[in-house]
Amino acid sequence: MLQVIRKHVHGLLGWFVLGLIIVSFALWGISSYFDGGDELPVATVGGKKFFQRDVNRAYLRLKQSNPRLAAMDETILRKEALRQLVSDTVLGDTVNDIGLVVSDPAVKKIIQNIPVFQVDGKFDKKTYKLALARQGLSSRQFIEQTRLALEKDQLRRSSLDSGFVTKVELDDYFGLFNQSRDVAYMTVPIDLKPIDHSDDDIRAYYDEHAEQYQVPEQVSLQYVELNLDDLASQQQATEQDLLAYYEEQKDSFSTEERRKVRHILISTKTDNSEQDALEKAQLVIEKLGNGEDFSELAKQYSDDPLSKKKGGDLGFIRHGDMVQAFEDAVYELQQGVVSKPVKTEYGYHVIQVTEIQPATTKPYAEVKDQIAKDFKRQQAENEFFERQETLDQVRFEHSDSLEMAADAIDVKIQETDLFNQQNGTGIAAEKAVRDAAFTTEVLEGNNSEVIEIDPEHVVVMRIKEHQPAKTLPLETVKQGIIQALNQKAAHEAAISQANAIVKAVKQGQSFDEIASKHGLTVKAPGFVKRDNSEIPWRIKQGIFSTPKPASQPSLNIIDLGPEGQVVVMVKSVQQGDPADIDETMQEQVKASLLKNRNSIEYAALIAQLEQSSDVSIQKELQQ
Repeated sequence: MLQVIRKHVHGLLGWFVLGLIIVSFALWGISSYFDGGDELPVATVGGKKFFQRDVNRAYLRLKQSNPRLAAMDETILRKEALRQLVSDTVLGDTVNDIGLVVSDPAVKKIIQNIPVFQVDGKFDKKTYKLALARQGLSSRQFIEQTRLALEKDQLRRSSLDSGFVTKVELDDYFGLFNQSRDVAYMTVPIDLKPIDHSDDDIRAYYDEHAEQYQVPEQVSLQYVELNLDDLASQQQATEQDLLAYYEEQKDSFSTEERRKVRHILISTKTDNSEQDALEKAQLVIEKLGNGEDFSELAKQYSDDPLSKKKGGDLGFIRHGDMVQAFEDAVYELQQGVVSKPVKTEYGYHVIQVTEIQPATTKPYAEVKDQIAKDFKRQQAENEFFERQETLDQVRFEHSDSLEMAADAIDVKIQETDLFNQQNGTGIAAEKAVRDAAFTTEVLEGNNSEVIEIDPEHVVVMRIKEHQPAKTLPLETVKQGIIQALNQKAAHEAAISQANAIVKAVKQGQSFDEIASKHGLTVKAPGFVKRDNSEIPWRIKQGIFSTPKPASQPSLNIIDLGPEGQVVVMVKSVQQGDPADIDETMQEQVKASLLKNRNSIEYAALIAQLEQSSDVSIQKELQQ
């Protein structure tokens, strides 16, 4: 397996998606390398142990990485976090085993191009440091985790290199995609009529559907809240404080010099010998000295396939963007001057700096407001964590009241309205709060643990009022039950009528005659395709799920619920002609099919790696 992977890994990484890095961070448990004491691990991968706290961290960061995940069931999401934690570790071990490496300049370039770390489209050191601090990461940790994520992406890309879609597969797909069906259909509507239902029927329906008539369990809370933003707004800062902070953070308000560069590369990795490449570079320099156009010479001579199309233009570069020899030459050149041949691992470069943007530092007056905001937030961070520790201690020592906890962190006790486990307002809109509110510990009258809404916002709460779930009395919901029974009877009658129509057609009666007998209208659009916009999508879906007719037309019944039943007759089917699909569509579909296949094959690769690794997961977490 590792030899196969090695064989397919090649090339430098191109543009990299930030989401891959976020997921990698969400799944990497730093504390897994430390002793778990007497705590049993929930999973082990090789020599690495993962404890419940690692799963909790993975769960929280995974949820934060995509707001849509917050709506998922917590148990399912926690299992997914654990599953990805294991897979991520297996991939990391595989990357190390096969020796994949991403260079420091490549990692730096990726980080500098992450939008989260940019201000006005440029990398900003201050924004970068603050973002890492909020995640509890050092720059070194972030760099190494980014490097690992990039190396894993190399592994992922290598596993996709050999994928392909055959012409037969494409033709089969387009045959179905562009298929036409000659159809007719009629709709059997719901005939909703008032019916006298017996008390026994009403009672039976009520008992059978009792859960529909329940008022769910509800609670209201008292809580104390600790929020970093609130603490930051309360901080004081003198002019002297802000000036000193500005000097400390000056690099964050500075931009380094940038140089716009163009080059002509004479590669030594082609048929050129070392001497041939040097002589060709010298010839280019001679032509430039004779007044020939740099852009035209780049298009003619350069072996850099990307920049030659743009006349050799590489855009603006900073320190660390290029290999050292190239960078040294760039920063030694005066604007407009052509370099001597510059040797790198790629060959000989002829370089010209066309524009220089000098380093700049924003003056204090321009950034004073931001300085004040950042200084106060930094001051508040220490206070926030100290108060959080105090809150955790006091809420535990005085578990029967929030008064001591509120006094200890200097906040007021607040209250919520009644809410249930699925919905709430205010602080109860947070799922973490609702989940904690209905735990046995809280329902029994104790203070909750410190609940983290996000890393900078926590609460502790206790029950103010508890209302157990109750079923509404029959008399209260009787009219609703009668309506439901009427709807059920009408729906069953429509199904029975649709089945009678299908039976009659199979016995040889005309589709049109049967429709007329039942007072229904036949719609016969003739041959329709999947992209038909005139037929409702649910009916169209039923048309194309109907079996292909053999000697007799195929029949199908589509249940539209309260809209009735649709009886569909498919008379004949014509496969689509792939030649009717334009080239652009063919390429899009080919790419989509290849993407799906690659995803399946990559998932199989991960599963195979996990099977061949020493992976152990607690049995109850595997379900």
